[in-house]
Amino acid sequence: MSTSPLVAIVLINWNGITDTLACLESLAAVRYPNLLTLVVDNGSANGEAEAIQSAYPGVAVIALGRNLGFTGGNNAGIRHALERGADYVLCLNNDTTVAPDFLTHLVRAMEDDPKIGIATSSIYYYSEPERIACLGVRLQLDALPVAVHINDPAELAVDEKGMAAAVPAVDGCVFMMRRAVAEQTGGFDDAFFIYAEDADLCLRARAQGWRIVVVPDARVWHKIGTSMGGPNSLSSNYYFARNSARVVRLHGTPEQRRRFFPNYRALLSVAWRQFLIDGLNNRQIWRDAQRCRQLADSTVIISQGLLGCSGPRRRWRFLESALRSGVAAQIFLIRLGFPAFYRLYGRLMRLRSSSGGRRLRRKEP
Repeated sequence: MSTSPLVAIVLINWNGITDTLACLESLAAVRYPNLLTLVVDNGSANGEAEAIQSAYPGVAVIALGRNLGFTGGNNAGIRHALERGADYVLCLNNDTTVAPDFLTHLVRAMEDDPKIGIATSSIYYYSEPERIACLGVRLQLDALPVAVHINDPAELAVDEKGMAAAVPAVDGCVFMMRRAVAEQTGGFDDAFFIYAEDADLCLRARAQGWRIVVVPDARVWHKIGTSMGGPNSLSSNYYFARNSARVVRLHGTPEQRRRFFPNYRALLSVAWRQFLIDGLNNRQIWRDAQRCRQLADSTVIISQGLLGCSGPRRRWRFLESALRSGVAAQIFLIRLGFPAFYRLYGRLMRLRSSSGGRRLRRKEP
């Protein structure tokens, strides 16, 4: 019977069976003697849960029947892992592959220091296997983005044993927590659904006295941005805006909150100002329905972030539609009024051009 701590690895699958099977293949080569692998299927289509179970009969597949997000899916896996007696739970993105010894390094570091509550590995780009993507996360609760990846090893202060380095937070891509942390915190906050839930949990764990570390010798490769339609999709931008504001509301000081929220307003001002400038220089901008829609969407998601909407996005569809309709009306009215500005702007540009670019001066009498 193994004396090694039981580690449960939780993968979330949501219509991503190709990535999930590749991840499971790499996990099959992991050299750790006491490992339980769980796949939580978030309501995928086309029988993906059954296909994964068929391909890996030794893996526990939990089919939720609907999409509960990164938080709900992982929390279901965490509960199952604790029921199975796991000493550690590792939430791992399904679009990753791992080194065979990555888990050995993580467990060794956490067993060596009982104050370590959360640990992560070195995360590399899957497309550039030697390039580091993340070595933990730096938090800035008065700016955007609130979480910034550390990717320079020189920023780390590795402990005297050379195994781990303390960091403010870790990325949810590779998120290993001690059983006591999972029990004390209750896991991820379901109100986040996806994005920034990792920063929130790290901040709650730190408030309870737990250390958070990166273990550089543990290596994982990540296919960045394959969930939620990619890093710049509307859904991604919505949750990023909303959850950044939520983290600051929950954990920021009054001064940090005072400095943070104007950043959102500044983003909105920049989007509108650039739109108007582009419209002056190119009238076709106003006939570009996609550009107008992008501006409306940017306004909507930033407004929702400032309003503090929480929970799954579908709960806020009515508000979203109302905001988008209001913004669309503003854009329409501006488009009606802008021809006069076009004429004035064009006249000024022609005058400037005819003067050789020199500033026009009034003649002295």
